[in-house]
Formats: sequence, structure tokens, C-alpha cells
Amino acid sequence: MTITNKLKPISMALAVIYANGAFAESPNLLDDASLNLGSMVVSSDNIGPLTSRNLSTSVDVLSQDRIEDQNVNYTWQLFDQMPGVMLTQYGMGNESGKISFRGFNGEGEINAVKLLIDGIPSNQNSGNMPYLELLTPLEIESIEVVRGTNDPRYGLHNIAGNADILTQQGGNYNKARASYGSFDTRHVQFVSGLESNGFSQNYAVS
Repeated sequence: MTITNKLKPISMALAVIYANGAFAESPNLLDDASLNLGSMVVSSDNIGPLTSRNLSTSVDVLSQDRIEDQNVNYTWQLFDQMPGVMLTQYGMGNESGKISFRGFNGEGEINAVKLLIDGIPSNQNSGNMPYLELLTPLEIESIEVVRGTNDPRYGLHNIAGNADILTQQGGNYNKARASYGSFDTRHVQFVSGLESNGFSQNYAVS
């Protein structure tokens, strides 16, 4: 106990000296360790909305030439030409079938595949896609399928991706197509476009 009591003043003096030295060096340490955050300005040219070609994801487009030559009973069957798209046929009521890809479809509480008709969201709350059958294959200009969540243009119902169906807009044309198949199956389509003085009309009957 005697030795310990004699060493206490020495240890306290050393602690004071060390502390003074440390505090003396602290301003330099703070200067070296500090980081001054400045401002950064990011600018870009106004180029308008993104196109599908500028998206870093998988995009497939089915052109009008391929669509017109297909013998289908329902519009959703046109997606059979798209790689990686699975078709499920129900054949009952107004819901004859639907599309799915990347393990998701538009059924149930989560509509993971977003359906667009001329860029307008066309998913039903129930997850079905009956609005597909409002379109006549002959009036469709192209079908575009974007897979994955990288498409920043659409958020809701865009988990697996989106399918955009573009119809013909404007122009002057008359097209008709008739087909006859087994079990006395008949299919007649007629589309017409009228454009004059900046006013256009497009009609389709199937």
C-alpha cells in the first residue's frame, strides 16, 4: 500500500502531461480528418421522354407485318410470337386467356404485368386483361414487351414488366381480312382510317 500511494502523484502527473500533449495535437488531427462538402450541379439536355431503345433491359417488338399474317381467335394469342411470354388458356366467360412472363401474370391481388394500350394503363383491378379483346388484330400497329423493373416510365403493376399494344393512328386506308377454319370457324375483320385537315378517325370491326 505504501508503494502504491507514492506512485499515485507520478502517474497523475504523467496523465496530465499526456493529456496536454494530446489536446495540443487535436486541432491538427481535426483538420486532417475533416471533409468539406461542396456543391455538385448535374445538368442534361431536355430530350423528352425515354424510348424503349434507350432502356437497359430486354425489349421485344412485334411488327405489323407479323401481326397481320397470324390466324388467331383472340388478341392475347398474338403474344405467342414474343419470346419468353407464356400463354394460359381458360376458354370460359369473357376471360379466354392471358399472358405471363418472368414467373408473373396479371392475376390476383398483384398485377405484376402492366398492360398498356396506346400507352394508357389497361389493367383491371381483379388482375384480368379483358380489354385486350377490344382490339382487332388488323388494327394493331405493333406490340412491345419490356421485361423487368428497369423501365422508369411505369411504376404500378410493373414488377415483371409491361406489354404495350400500339394501334394505328391517323392515315387513309381500308383493310379487310376473312378466314375460315375447322368446325365452321369464321373470322372477319375490317379496319378503316380517314384523315383530312388535321382531323383523323380510325374504325375497326371484327
